[in-house]
Amino acid sequence: MGRVLEKICENLTYFELITTLYIGFLGLIFSSYFVYLAEKDAVDEDGKTGFSSYADALWWGVVVRHSFRLQSITCGCAKQED
Repeated sequence: MGRVLEKICENLTYFELITTLYIGFLGLIFSSYFVYLAEKDAVDEDGKTGFSSYADALWWGVVVRHSFRLQSITCGCAKQED
């Protein structure tokens, strides 16, 4: 019975990891899409749009996500210094 329970726990951990990655990926897709819808018609002073395609919005989403991750890592290190 103990081995069966260990296997179930291992599979749940793997399942939770896959679920978390899947939800994060969906969040990236949907947030990029909504930003693209909101910003595609916005024009700056030069007459250019910030997002000319959905791929630009996806790239924005990836950059913003990693920028927040890097900021949280560096801010965590900075707080430890006295």
